[in-house]
Amino acid sequence: MTRYFPKIFIIGVTALLTLTACTPSKNDVELRQEIQALRTDIQSLKEKVTELSAGQQKLLEMLAPFTALKPPATSLEQSQDTHTPLSVSQLLKDRHLFIGRRLTVRGEVGLVLLHRKSLYLKSPEGLVEVMFSDLPDKKAVDRLTSQDLKRPITVTGQLLAPSPQDPHRLQIIAEAVDF
Repeated sequence: MTRYFPKIFIIGVTALLTLTACTPSKNDVELRQEIQALRTDIQSLKEKVTELSAGQQKLLEMLAPFTALKPPATSLEQSQDTHTPLSVSQLLKDRHLFIGRRLTVRGEVGLVLLHRKSLYLKSPEGLVEVMFSDLPDKKAVDRLTSQDLKRPITVTGQLLAPSPQDPHRLQIIAEAVDF
């Protein structure tokens, strides 16, 4: 019998450990109750979110007539809406309104820099650089550089933000030039 005692003892201990591991402890029961409570909380929060989104939708529907109204346009916005070009003076005066926007500017040609493929539109208030190297019509680029431009030209393009080194220098990347 002593010969089988260690084997029986090991089998008995494993059986006891297996039985105690399978019985739910108080911690397991408490965890299940907490999980169930959290599930009910999640369900109630989902209902509240649904109610809030429905309320938000109602508010948006109520505000829709007011957002459709447009505030009165300033003279600069009106000139852009009617497709009348800005003057160089207007652009220099209200530059902060147009940075990063597409615009049309009309002005007298100052200096033309052939090597940079750019020109300057001039006014008494200052100069605006127009970069025309990216124009899709290469013939227009050739005509710009070969002609003596006596009349004002109209440039349509994007106004770039001024560089930190020279905050007063304005540049327009030209998309179209009429001269």
